Amino acid sequence: MSKFSIPYRSVSKRLITRIPQWLSPNHLVYLGFLLFLIFPGLLFFELKIASILILLLVVLLDHLDGDLARYRNQTSVYGAKIDNISDRLRGLILALSVGFILLGDYHVIRFIPVILFFINEIMIPFLRPNLEQYSFKTKLIYNLDMLGWVPFSYIYPFLVLSPIPCLYYFYVICSIYIVIKVLLTLALKFDQRSSGMN
Repeated sequence: MSKFSIPYRSVSKRLITRIPQWLSPNHLVYLGFLLFLIFPGLLFFELKIASILILLLVVLLDHLDGDLARYRNQTSVYGAKIDNISDRLRGLILALSVGFILLGDYHVIRFIPVILFFINEIMIPFLRPNLEQYSFKTKLIYNLDMLGWVPFSYIYPFLVLSPIPCLYYFYVICSIYIVIKVLLTLALKFDQRSSGMN
């Protein structure tokens, strides 16, 4: 469990016993996804506080569905699959919303959140070796994921309430981070192939 998840998990653990039996973990996944569909509209109409609350609620639901499934012993391959798909789709909605609504006036820059999303969430996981022995530095690089669903939920309130240039600089820093992460991933992949040939 990521340390970033601890506050959400502590709230989630308190709520799981209060959830009615008819509400299944999969229902919570669907609910979280449907709720997040209003996120772009909130940003478009500049309801920034509401967008923060929706993001925090959806991240909490994301933790709650998994905790509830384990608590009720209702884990399933289907549940894990829809949870994973929902995470990716919500991440894409978030990247598109930030890029094309908040950064809409920065013509080239507005594509950066979506590009970083695809690299971080699709390309890097695809390239990462399955059996890698992490050093402390490697773990640090992968765990300092500012673009991850949970860490971003802590950063987002400050970004959305700050002047737009702050958001611009945040994505510049994230771009540098992603370049380092890609290089590290390629180096690990190369090391694994080299050791496999020997």
